[in-house]
Amino acid sequence: MPLFPPPINEAGGLIECEYADPAVGERHAFKVHVCHFDPVSFNYVGAGPKIPTVETNVAQTFAALAAVWAAYYPTSWTLRLVSCWYNSGGQLTRLPTAPVTTPVVGSNGNPNAFGSSVRRIFHVESTIGRKRKFYVQQLLGVAIDTDVPVSGIAGGIDALDRAFMGYIASAGSGVCAPDGFPFAPVGSVRVWWSRPLEAAVMGGGGGTGLVGNCLTFPNLTVICNPSTDVVTLATPSGEFVFDATGITLPGGHRLEVA
Repeated sequence: MPLFPPPINEAGGLIECEYADPAVGERHAFKVHVCHFDPVSFNYVGAGPKIPTVETNVAQTFAALAAVWAAYYPTSWTLRLVSCWYNSGGQLTRLPTAPVTTPVVGSNGNPNAFGSSVRRIFHVESTIGRKRKFYVQQLLGVAIDTDVPVSGIAGGIDALDRAFMGYIASAGSGVCAPDGFPFAPVGSVRVWWSRPLEAAVMGGGGGTGLVGNCLTFPNLTVICNPSTDVVTLATPSGEFVFDATGITLPGGHRLEVA
């Protein structure tokens, strides 16, 4: 899955990860900004707004992040490091190689497969206010339409959320906000419908049924493609295609995300 590089200020770069369950053809991107590092050795260089006090290189950060991620997923899911991006003059540049890491399998005993109903959305911000969201997709559970405060020691839906928040906000972690500063110790998490069932929320009532990734309503068909993160709304007026960088309107006109 290609990465559309977001704007950054003082983060050292970004690691692009992917978690997948090949048996059901599901995969999701997971992207995390990291502190300043050497683009050859991937060692942290002790510069920038955040300097990790424990982790010394990007590979260690991936391993620690993967350990927190694994608690949400069973062994059918695997997280791997796909690419590493370097802050070159304020712009992210994909490096020709990535740190050598070992893919990590899930450690949760509960099944999470195609069609699982919910995702957890973490709303966090840096210590100077730069906002960021993290998504943990396709979990079993019930949607909770409210933001639940979470820190490393309290709140969240359960202990998994506290472990995730505690890690990304810890001084020892190489993870940082897009502006390079540490994450504030308290954020929030919301449980919401995950793909493909989120199409039912978008479509409202009157649906004629969900078949695979396609949900049909009178005069409207919603098609979700989890492999490419593209949602298509097919209407009598034409198709509206939503992707990571914008919307393609009927007739081929394009609205790009600023």
